[in-house]
Amino acid sequence: MGADEGAQNRIARPVAVIVLGFIGGLVAVCLGSCLFGSVLSVGTRQMTPDEIRNSSNTLFIALIAVHFSMLAAVRYGPEKLDDLDGGDWKQRARWRLTSFNLFNTLCIAAGALACGGLVLKLLPSPASTDALQTLARAARTTDDLPLGVLILLIAVLPGVSEELSFRGILQPRLVERFGPAIGIVATSLLFGLIHFDLRQGLAAFAIGLWLGWCSWRENSTVNVAFGHIINNAAFVLANHFASAGAVYRPIASVRFAVLTVCIAAMYWRTRKVKT
Repeated sequence: MGADEGAQNRIARPVAVIVLGFIGGLVAVCLGSCLFGSVLSVGTRQMTPDEIRNSSNTLFIALIAVHFSMLAAVRYGPEKLDDLDGGDWKQRARWRLTSFNLFNTLCIAAGALACGGLVLKLLPSPASTDALQTLARAARTTDDLPLGVLILLIAVLPGVSEELSFRGILQPRLVERFGPAIGIVATSLLFGLIHFDLRQGLAAFAIGLWLGWCSWRENSTVNVAFGHIINNAAFVLANHFASAGAVYRPIASVRFAVLTVCIAAMYWRTRKVKT
């Protein structure tokens, strides 16, 4: 077998098998974790299906199970599937702490907040059963969990595990096979679908496009992970310190202007990486 043929097989096998297996695994983990959370949240009291679905306990248990499963898959999956590209799992997921840049991280976070705000502004008002509404109520009351634990569960864990999984493991293989445009869009679509909620999924899709583009431009997942954490933490803190009846209505023109500036800044900051 020649060097070119070996290189083609190394790329083709992960795209055909590993990517599809990874997607199926994520869906199975999320569905299984939600069921696991539903069972544990019932406790000794009989709960209706609506109460289970809208319970913050269900959500938090599912979050813990999903994101620790994702971290385990990122850590051990590439090694077990012989998909390391000659390095370790950190290299495969493009997790290099030396690439951390505070300006880029803040720019990515601002762009993510702008993307999510624009999408939510265009969508109808949420129902009380909306996933974001459930998260907002949990952040506002903190009756079940302290604020620090909420930030850990809603911001830190998802920021790290989702970026390592989607922008670190999945997106590079899709970009290798189909190019950056299709690879980033496909990864973002799956990122939105995995949230299993229409409004949150659409916002996640838009944010995923931004995070995917930034990760591709930087060839790293570090700054997008920290930007993701800041975005989610801002959601928790905004709802925690808002009054019970307050409704935050983002100004679309301001969001669009912020996003435009962030795109220009990231393009300029990463021009040497992509040239």
